[in-house]
Amino acid sequence: MKDLFKKLLCVVSAVITAVTLCAVSVSAASPKINKSSAEVSIGYYITLKVTNAGSDIKWSSNDSSIATVKSSGKASAKVTGKKTGTTYIYAKTGGKTLKCKVTVKKSFITASNSSVKINKGKSSSVTLTVKGSKDILINNSDKSVCTTSWEKWDGNKIKLNIKALKSGKATLTVYTKGYKSSTSKKITVTVNGSGTTTSKQTTTTQTPTNVQNDETSYYVEIAPGFTIIFGGDMPSSSGSAASSASPAEMADEVIAIVNEKRAEQGLSALTKDETLMSVAATRATELLSTFSHSRPNGESCFTAFNDAGIVNVYMAENIAAGQRSASEVMDSWMNSSGHKANILGADYTRIGVGCCQSGGTYYWVQEFSSDF
Repeated sequence: MKDLFKKLLCVVSAVITAVTLCAVSVSAASPKINKSSAEVSIGYYITLKVTNAGSDIKWSSNDSSIATVKSSGKASAKVTGKKTGTTYIYAKTGGKTLKCKVTVKKSFITASNSSVKINKGKSSSVTLTVKGSKDILINNSDKSVCTTSWEKWDGNKIKLNIKALKSGKATLTVYTKGYKSSTSKKITVTVNGSGTTTSKQTTTTQTPTNVQNDETSYYVEIAPGFTIIFGGDMPSSSGSAASSASPAEMADEVIAIVNEKRAEQGLSALTKDETLMSVAATRATELLSTFSHSRPNGESCFTAFNDAGIVNVYMAENIAAGQRSASEVMDSWMNSSGHKANILGADYTRIGVGCCQSGGTYYWVQEFSSDF
């Protein structure tokens, strides 16, 4: 009898425990939102969710011009960035109001590596993922340590190639044009002194006479990630008298003639761009020591574009030496198929022209690009 009583007591105790545990497990929990703050880029969205909510949830945006909210289900909502700024998304349920602070940015840039170590003379790459605007620029804190170049976009990813030049450190800052403070991504590059240095392109200092006989390729056209080089004879001087105009005035004359030639072919005029004018001025000065589409340090001429923040656009360069006026250099370029193709290129919308004089010889540069 005592044994039976003990068994009944155990059963009752177990039932009481089960009921107690059950009561704990189903007690009401407060509704919660999965994020108290979030960031999103223009044109992209994030999903907010509310747990432990009642049957009715009312979503709203404090400023729908910055971010809109749309509920695809009572417990979740899609928040889409519309313009840069900060707003709040509210979820009202069970007499409570939950909120999430949403900051909308122009774009978001992430990198596969934020720190890169390379031996001198070697190269490495970092893959960047960009959500939002692809109008990105790069700032290199020390171009003597390393140089950079871009490959072609693959969806929202692009590869940044880094070439190590000498021992030291450099910081690469990638950012969206016009939004440097809010979108920048920094990559630290450390170049070690060990390793085998790769040979650079050879360059030589040439006299004007040697320049006239140079058979180097002069027409270079680039699409993002691709470079096409066509051969063309170096334009030669006819020996006419030098123009009395200043180099700056002759550069403007060249632009005027370019647009006249384009108008004859039914093409739109190119816009004189101050950034390209600066690039052209730099390259014209570089021609004094190295008459080539390679720069004096052996890099491609297009690194001058990159240094000025111009990337991911169509680019082309024409160079010449010896011509003594704008009309003369334009005649030389228009009589060369490769140079003419650049001048009349339908992909280009902007132009910069550089002109400088040394020892009685004029050096000329045309830089072309699409919009950036």
